[in-house]
Amino acid sequence: SRLFQKVYKNVLGVEPKYAYNTGITDANVFAGEARIPCLHLGPERGNVHQPNEYTPIEWLLPISKMYAMIATHFLGRDSSE
Repeated sequence: SRLFQKVYKNVLGVEPKYAYNTGITDANVFAGEARIPCLHLGPERGNVHQPNEYTPIEWLLPISKMYAMIATHFLGRDSSE
């Protein structure tokens, strides 16, 4: 989405990289059955779905800021500027 691209570049200073994923999430219901477009946004992580799964601490502030900017846009207060 254009909003996601704008927020991502605003926070991280680079264009987002998109990737296709075959994983299962709740978005499968929204996108598949309800035909609502979905975009997954999350921090970098390592050892996904393993006992030692982690998110680097330096990702916590940027990803939190992106979530807040996107949420405020949808709630009527666009903070992506």
